[in-house]
Amino acid sequence: MPAQPPRGHLPAYIAPLYVLARALHETFPAEGLPTFNLTPFSDGPYLTPSAAATYDGERRSFSVTVSGFKPSRIGVELYLELVLQPRLVPRRLPLQGLVPPKPAAAPTDVKDQPPAPEKSEDADKPELTAEEAATAAAAAKEAAEEAAAAAAAAAAAAKEAADMKAAEEEAAARVAAEERRPKGVAVTLVSPFKTCLLSEHLCATARWREMRGLSSTAYSGRTFPEDAFISFPRVAAALGRELRDVLAAGGGRAVLMESVGDKTPVPARFWHSEAAEAVLAGEVDTVVPLGDREASGAIWFDEVALDAAWRQLRGTLAASVKPARPAEKKSEEAPARRRDPPHTAVPQPTAWMVFMQEIALEFGYSGGRPFGPFRFTKDQLAAQIRTRWPDELGEWSQTYAESLAAFILHPSNRKQGNADNTTKAEKERTQALLQAEKRKIADKRTKR
Repeated sequence: MPAQPPRGHLPAYIAPLYVLARALHETFPAEGLPTFNLTPFSDGPYLTPSAAATYDGERRSFSVTVSGFKPSRIGVELYLELVLQPRLVPRRLPLQGLVPPKPAAAPTDVKDQPPAPEKSEDADKPELTAEEAATAAAAAKEAAEEAAAAAAAAAAAAKEAADMKAAEEEAAARVAAEERRPKGVAVTLVSPFKTCLLSEHLCATARWREMRGLSSTAYSGRTFPEDAFISFPRVAAALGRELRDVLAAGGGRAVLMESVGDKTPVPARFWHSEAAEAVLAGEVDTVVPLGDREASGAIWFDEVALDAAWRQLRGTLAASVKPARPAEKKSEEAPARRRDPPHTAVPQPTAWMVFMQEIALEFGYSGGRPFGPFRFTKDQLAAQIRTRWPDELGEWSQTYAESLAAFILHPSNRKQGNADNTTKAEKERTQALLQAEKRKIADKRTKR
């Protein structure tokens, strides 16, 4: 019977998950400034984490930050905070080439003439008797009272409408504040570490978690949406390779719990073997060469060793980032601006990158390939981009829209359209137009 590991020890396959959670937490923190830059090691299209899910009956996108993590013998639980992003409201663009009609000009053939004197209406009216005058005065008073009552009713209706509008604005403000409130989500990073950041794996373990001020919302206690999508930078494989190098250099001490009950330190050279790769990928039992013999059992790390391995890995990654090219020597009057260290200078996405990522999430594209019902060509996606063009990107351009569509789509998918597209109908319409044009040309030649 294998020996039980001491308290505080974790299986070896938790080590890459732990390192990955630490890197994500320090690069995309929910509070404070980032202390690590993970984006240079990403081999995918996304440089920042994001999510998309159905919210109030429509698909919306969320920004994602990491508020903490907790390792266990099953995996590493990652605590996320999701903030709803503003809607992409389609807007109509002005049609090119249409000139608004000019107002009608005033007639010029009419000469200026003085207005004719108006005939007084009271001149033809006969004088009223005293009784008729009293009746007319009573009728005028009654009309004035009715007018006053109508004005009072109109004022009351206006006040009621104003109160209703104020209540609606207050409710809309509460809804907007609720939308801006971070929503807590817990996901579990499980072995194998190379695929632990895939959206289907994250969403399979995702659950809403109560946060301060969130327990009264409709999300508390509900299951995570089935159509949700969560994306992170693809850095798991790169961190796994670096972790093996750090362990091989003695950066983290591991213990082999042998099947016979002995506890043996794992030699550093073991981490460059194929068996080490299998252990970090999720295999529990392994065989470790110990010089004159081979020992079998399970490898374990304590949390102190994992923390030491992460710190050494963090320094190695920070040192591997190429520093910026030194600027030309400036005069003393214009001193050089101070630059942040490479591991703290986190690049912020531009408005173009954010818009492109929102379009990809809205229509279900990951890595250039669709995971939803949409199968767009480049021209079809460019047309969708045109209807959602934001004001912060300036004036719309067909070239820009096609470029963004080309960046979002995978090269192998740029010519694939929907199954129910109208390509055949468009070809038939084009052929009909060509035939009509040929007939026109033939008719002109006949007349000649």
